[in-house]
Amino acid sequence: MLSARLRAQIDGKKTRLDSLRPWPKAVAAELWKTMTLEWIHNSNALEGNSFTFDQTKLVLEGGGTIEGKSLREHQEVTNHRQAIDYIETIIRRHRPIDGHTVRQIHYLLFVGINDEEAGRYRRSPVIAKVDYLPARPSQIRGELRELLIWLRKEGRLLHPVERAAIAHYKLRCIYPFKEGNELTARCLMNLLLLRQGYPPAIILKAHARVYDGALAKAHGGDLAPLVRLVGEVVGRYLSIYLKALGSSEEEGTAVEEVAEGF
Repeated sequence: MLSARLRAQIDGKKTRLDSLRPWPKAVAAELWKTMTLEWIHNSNALEGNSFTFDQTKLVLEGGGTIEGKSLREHQEVTNHRQAIDYIETIIRRHRPIDGHTVRQIHYLLFVGINDEEAGRYRRSPVIAKVDYLPARPSQIRGELRELLIWLRKEGRLLHPVERAAIAHYKLRCIYPFKEGNELTARCLMNLLLLRQGYPPAIILKAHARVYDGALAKAHGGDLAPLVRLVGEVVGRYLSIYLKALGSSEEEGTAVEEVAEGF
């Protein structure tokens, strides 16, 4: 589903990035610090968190509180950091991705925010207005099992970026939790990308309309816009990594170009 041109761009950047390994430890650490900060700020912002980038950074680095902001918003920031730490552990220890992985990510995102639902599959039908048909509570475990089988089998035949984008879409469609399904789906997407040596696909708050439009088209049967968006985002962050590591690769701007199509 990636166009030949975009696939070639991503593969070329990924090959150049891999050729630079092992990366200088100081540079790698600073890159990861920046990536996780952008990831947390933007993913939370897509869910309605009102923290600015600098406020998110202050809470993560200093443990301070922001006047006028709710306790929940503060905890959304620190919880997301814990979820990403867990994702790092999964990758570092080569653990398989299973139902426990998905539940644990959700648990870490919502513990202390909604303890009753954190890490627990939804036990009632979805009453929120959505543009697709989520799984019934009795179907959640089975549909999640099918997703995990797909990741190990058919999904393996796809380009890693396609596989991650579609896994994100599939988990969102299952809607396994009472809240936080897109948040969890983006974590799963980035777990899959990071495991294959790609940077995370950080959907910026500025591109919320593009993201929502791509998801709507996916629910209408056309996955290409969502896969293309994720591919453009991955390409952008590959360029950022290459630039930080001293490559002449220029930072991409294709996400802005994609935005004009919605």
